[in-house]
Amino acid sequence: MLQPFERFQAGYIDRLIGLGKRYIISQTYTRARGHFDGQEMPILFSDYDDAGQAKIHYKAVIGDRFASLIQLTNPRHRAQVEKMLKPGSRYHVYWNTVKSAAALKRKIDQEYSAHIRRYIFNNTSWRIDAHQTVRPSLEVTFGELFMILRWSGQTLRVKFAEIESA
Repeated sequence: MLQPFERFQAGYIDRLIGLGKRYIISQTYTRARGHFDGQEMPILFSDYDDAGQAKIHYKAVIGDRFASLIQLTNPRHRAQVEKMLKPGSRYHVYWNTVKSAAALKRKIDQEYSAHIRRYIFNNTSWRIDAHQTVRPSLEVTFGELFMILRWSGQTLRVKFAEIESA
């Protein structure tokens, strides 16, 4: 299972505040679940500069027991985030940001091109000639990873989990 996101570090807190991204939504990060022995809890942080957008995301994941709306400028919230990031914490916190988009693109091209072809063949009416190419890209919405496929003026948005299982 692809796990593309960076681990969140305490140093990012001040940087995010400096960029005006004061709001974070936390939620369970299922893409990292298989990487631990079961005692640790993977959490995904998504940052926002707009309180309204953060609330929309929060409402979308409110059923998740680890969902919360964090305001980094609130001392209690910041202290809780810092506690989660300390060594020995049972939380492994990820941030929905990738270190290198180019490296991620290479990985997807190398490891998932056959999956993409199978998905397209089995789930669309697209019949792509050998000289034509599909342009895949990734997008994150409410903590869920999606693949955007573009071909011949058409666009398809698919949960990445569906591509992986194809």
